[in-house]
Amino acid sequence: MFTPVSVWCAAVWGAIRKDAVWLWSQLQAEAGVADGEMAPSWLILTADTISESVARLNMVPDSAKSVLDCFDVEQYYTNVPHQDLLRQLRYVLGMVSSRRLRGLPGAQRVSDGAVWQLHLIVYKKELKFDHEWLILTEHDAQRKRSDKCLVLKIGDGANGPMQLAEFVIMNAYFKLGDQMFRQLIGIPMGANPSPAFADLYLVAYEIQFMLQFLHSGGPYIRAFLQWFSFIHRFQDDVFVAHCKYIHDGLALYVESFFQLDGLPHPRGFHGLYPGKFLNIAHEQCSQWHVLPDSPANMVHHQDVAIYLRVVKMGGQPVPKWQTRVYNKSIKFEAAGVQFVYYPDVSSLLSTRCKYGIVLSQSNRFVRRCTIPHDFFEAAARLIHYMVACKHYRLDYCLEFYVQFCNHRLGIYGFFKLEQLVRPVRDAVNRLLSS
Repeated sequence: MFTPVSVWCAAVWGAIRKDAVWLWSQLQAEAGVADGEMAPSWLILTADTISESVARLNMVPDSAKSVLDCFDVEQYYTNVPHQDLLRQLRYVLGMVSSRRLRGLPGAQRVSDGAVWQLHLIVYKKELKFDHEWLILTEHDAQRKRSDKCLVLKIGDGANGPMQLAEFVIMNAYFKLGDQMFRQLIGIPMGANPSPAFADLYLVAYEIQFMLQFLHSGGPYIRAFLQWFSFIHRFQDDVFVAHCKYIHDGLALYVESFFQLDGLPHPRGFHGLYPGKFLNIAHEQCSQWHVLPDSPANMVHHQDVAIYLRVVKMGGQPVPKWQTRVYNKSIKFEAAGVQFVYYPDVSSLLSTRCKYGIVLSQSNRFVRRCTIPHDFFEAAARLIHYMVACKHYRLDYCLEFYVQFCNHRLGIYGFFKLEQLVRPVRDAVNRLLSS
């Protein structure tokens, strides 16, 4: 479905997905929660956020005793009915647009016979899309429209984003043999906007889960902030820390209710996701291990491993949660599945493009690794793999690593170039000679 309609639909709902992260904080602000006390958005758009969350977790008293869990939302794309998908998209859009409308001057005013209404404007730029919310007349909206600018009215019986979503969802076709079929249930697989649809479908239920605490006030808001502030979801993978009620919230689903210890509620609190459509699988827990790549006191979420390590603080050993790069190929290789990483050195890509992998991956490593030892190890293993397995030149690999270090002097408190280069160079040489 790489049609202009699908591409624009992805841009529109990608913009709404970004605003859903803003909405999460906005709802807490409306309930009186101060900036520094808010629970961060559960929806994350990059795994970079995980290291920040682990740093916050380490500030919780006795954080080393916190239990870490990872869940997988199964049957995500195949079981969601179209009508419930559209209903939840409309809910999130309504929540976002109503609050964007409040922050704009002259909302829905009439001037010289022209009605000013809310519009979502999405701009197509070089390799990306941008968006903004504006109050426009129909005449102004018409003037703004171009092949690089989509202007969608929301209100007065019009809902441009929903019209786009409904068209894509209700007109998803696939071919099986010589026959063409229309997808009657589930999020359209392979369509450009489907990742945004999938995220926002769960966001709708996550917002409704949070609002029941915010609307209950006082102690219930504090309980939500205490127990539901360390949850992150990237697509269908959910990482949870320091939340003793997560099994109640996830296992009971939206159709059932649970109570907080010592803080009864007249109605109780409903679970999180719709159990009649989704299945939540408990994949990892820091208290036990099933997979060889997930020992006790470690879980992995996306390409980040979260593990417990003893560090010295004030001369005393203190257990703290750390993050490092997680190599996803471990469990696949154990099953006999081989991964092909990075282009071959003989490929027709430019030298800068091929060896630039060292630069880009080093930037990823430094965002994932909280201590220098893990960063140096990740960088050394990358260069060793490229030299030993892909036949790249060692001197070029190290040259690009030095470029990275020159740009990032000061990471981990190292302000001298040799402090960043020597550990990796020595480690690569040891690996190559072993």
